[in-house]
Amino acid sequence: MINKICFLTLILLSGFFVSHAQQSYLIGSSTVSIEPENSTFSVAIAGYGAPREGRFSLTWKSVGSLPEILAITGLNGKLYAATSSNELLEGTVTNQETTWKNMGKIDRLTSITSLNGKLYGISNDNLLEGSISTNGVAWKKLGTTSNITALTGIKGKLYAANSKNEGLAGSVVKNKVSWTKNGRAYRIISMTNDGERIYSFNSGDTLWYSKPKARYEDWREIGRHNSYTVDVRIKHIAVLNGRLYAVSKDNNLYLAEHNTKGDLTARTLAIKSDNNTALIVSADVTGFNYSFIKDIKADVYKKLKIPASAILINATHTHFAPVTQAWLAWGDFYHTPDSNYLNNTVKKGIIRSIELALNNMAPSEIYFARGSTNIGENRRATSNLEAPYDNALDVLKIVNTATGKNDILFSAGVHPVFNNLEPNSTFTLNANYPGVAKKIIQEKIGGNAIFMQGFGGDINPREQNYDNTGKELAEDVLAILKTDMRKISGAISYSLDTVHIPIEPWSLKKVQEFKAFNLAEVEIEKKNTPPYTAAGQFTLTMLLEREKNVRWANIMLNHYRNGTLPKTMPVYIQILNIGPWKLVGLSREVTTEYASAIRNIWPDKIVTVAGYCNDVPSYLPREWHIHARTYEGYDSFFWYGQPAIPPLNVREIVLKGIQKLNR
Repeated sequence: MINKICFLTLILLSGFFVSHAQQSYLIGSSTVSIEPENSTFSVAIAGYGAPREGRFSLTWKSVGSLPEILAITGLNGKLYAATSSNELLEGTVTNQETTWKNMGKIDRLTSITSLNGKLYGISNDNLLEGSISTNGVAWKKLGTTSNITALTGIKGKLYAANSKNEGLAGSVVKNKVSWTKNGRAYRIISMTNDGERIYSFNSGDTLWYSKPKARYEDWREIGRHNSYTVDVRIKHIAVLNGRLYAVSKDNNLYLAEHNTKGDLTARTLAIKSDNNTALIVSADVTGFNYSFIKDIKADVYKKLKIPASAILINATHTHFAPVTQAWLAWGDFYHTPDSNYLNNTVKKGIIRSIELALNNMAPSEIYFARGSTNIGENRRATSNLEAPYDNALDVLKIVNTATGKNDILFSAGVHPVFNNLEPNSTFTLNANYPGVAKKIIQEKIGGNAIFMQGFGGDINPREQNYDNTGKELAEDVLAILKTDMRKISGAISYSLDTVHIPIEPWSLKKVQEFKAFNLAEVEIEKKNTPPYTAAGQFTLTMLLEREKNVRWANIMLNHYRNGTLPKTMPVYIQILNIGPWKLVGLSREVTTEYASAIRNIWPDKIVTVAGYCNDVPSYLPREWHIHARTYEGYDSFFWYGQPAIPPLNVREIVLKGIQKLNR
């Protein structure tokens, strides 16, 4: 009998400990930089369709001076420069300083490049090949050329541009070169390459890149003179050891760098209980396409066996990060992200952040509190006098039970849209006010701080200076941390679903008429719009609007040609449940009034909402935005290249869809 009692007691105690174990968590966090590497010479900055000429991260750092240079190239870890006094100089770069050695006399070289370990140059319309030895460079003539203004060598071929705005491709065979036309090359004055891409600089102080054999129409602009971060007049460019160099018109040598605050990061909070792990990832980007996020989740599942529905990826939506999604109705330089940056920096950075957070997991407790913040205001108050603004500030505190170290996850819904008082901040990569807030909080608590962007679709900061907004938000978070916070305990679950919003695209005839009208207006506006003069001007000129409309019409016409016109717009609904805490992540730029409505679906739960999750292809307005034709409810859909404006009852469709899913 006693043995039976002991046995039953043991079973009951075992049950208690199992139940108790289910309430404990292993939690880890991480921060990984997603700053663009300098081997990616420059990137377009997302967030605005203006100025029409674009914003780019390129800036130039002075690294020395030169005599008057006619051409420059890189080869075998050294720079080679041809001077106006008919000398060839060899430059050795150490610690970003350059020392020069005279390699002998050469007839006037107006272009120079390297290919297959040799130098090639243009002298008096002759193509020369130079072999380097300890005694200098031995040159021989390979043939004649005509009016070549720039030259580079890549993947076994020479590529050139001439004064007729033609691109040329040259094959060197048995000491002879044969040239073929290779499309247009408009006003190119210098060319170089990094082994994969060709870089061109034109007389309009603009830097471009393309792939070998690419059509001129496929070239992408990646930098330009803007009077602030790029205030140098360039005449020659060269690549050495994966870095871009330039010689200015006053013969100074410059090194290309990104103009950045250095605070772009991917941050992950990993929470595990029993066999379930939830990953909350925050990335300092403006947005992303669903296909990109699917690829990341597929890679994580393949490697770590964590399902896609357990991985919530949120964009903080800073308007000062590199382009990471397709903006097909914007200027050409925004149509596709730089593939090197997107795949080698952002994708790898997010996955690395996830891995580090999982590796850092330790027994921890979770605490939650909701306060408020007044950093924002409804930017469409003239269209809705109620000026709705969900000012909820949700704070999750993670306490490592062994060390007492705190990590913080905080969420608010406000656009990171304004720059600061520095004159060049328009062209500076930065995480905006969330970056400032994260830094201050980390300095105070000693742990990691992770920001989740909420439903800030129609909310702007009250302050025009993002430093002030970030400081105010940090103070609000720190004040909440001093309050009594509710301990979170319970199982982990997750789901990822889709609510399809029915849409009615314009008819083919209406799209054709819309394009024809805007094409005609483009020609008129080109005559009325002055040339680009003021760097950083954010004026949405009518020319910019008309060009956007034409691009949107082309997107729609392509849908009609290919039979791919969508009938619905997907909204992805991802929910992470951790005990009574429910994190509801929606795709798109969700406007503020969705927040309280979603919380009301689960009155007995602690509900935190996040927009900009998994996919950011448009805004998610409600009926008054659409009825009043505010930017969020009308014109933004053209900018985003969307097939239609959503119906007036879009919010009801989304809310009913979430209720029906009952996750």
